[in-house]
Amino acid sequence: MKKLLLITCLMASLNVFAINSDLVKYLPLGTHQVDLYQAVAGTSETNKVLQKLQVVFQSKWGQKWVQENMEAGKPLPYHKNFGITEAEYNEFLRQAKEGQAMTIKNTGIKGKFKIIKTNKSSYTIVIEVNGQSRAMHLNNNQIRFIGFSVPGTMTSFNTNKSAVGKGEVKGFTFKSEEATDKRVSLAKMIIGQITNEKQCFANFTFKKLMVPNKLIQNEDFIIKYPCKF
Repeated sequence: MKKLLLITCLMASLNVFAINSDLVKYLPLGTHQVDLYQAVAGTSETNKVLQKLQVVFQSKWGQKWVQENMEAGKPLPYHKNFGITEAEYNEFLRQAKEGQAMTIKNTGIKGKFKIIKTNKSSYTIVIEVNGQSRAMHLNNNQIRFIGFSVPGTMTSFNTNKSAVGKGEVKGFTFKSEEATDKRVSLAKMIIGQITNEKQCFANFTFKKLMVPNKLIQNEDFIIKYPCKF
């Protein structure tokens, strides 16, 4: 009985320290030459709505209103100051929920995506764009973004509604946030596969906001690369 208990504990500990097997599929080793994509509005009508909302949310009134009305997991309620009708706003929210509000376009910019295996359960992931690089260390299903003291939490997703590709899109999201009295920083990596396209993709987001809500850094780009699954 003691031996069985010991073996059970050992197996449990091995599972804790083993990297997710599905995640490994999205990490083909080597250096990959990639195109950079950016999210854009799906239609001209959506783009007009998005532009109006951006102007509002960047105004002093908009920033204050967002702070007062933001609720986690819920869209912002409609306000007449948005400069659009409530019907237009609701249609925009519907498209966003169903992955229709945004699509991606090739920016024409080339980059490098490096995946280096450092040991059995650890990887170093590097994205290089325009002579600048971002590095992340993935160890036992936990990612650590360079420059962030808080490791990224991992969640899985599976959806048929995504701007990055048509059909089934699934993978993992790593997100790390740090906040002080003067600054809020966000780092996020979404990595997964686009089944219909037989490709993998990664979406990187790095943002820094000075309190109150002054954006001082905003990096958000998507890459696609070959992988086996």
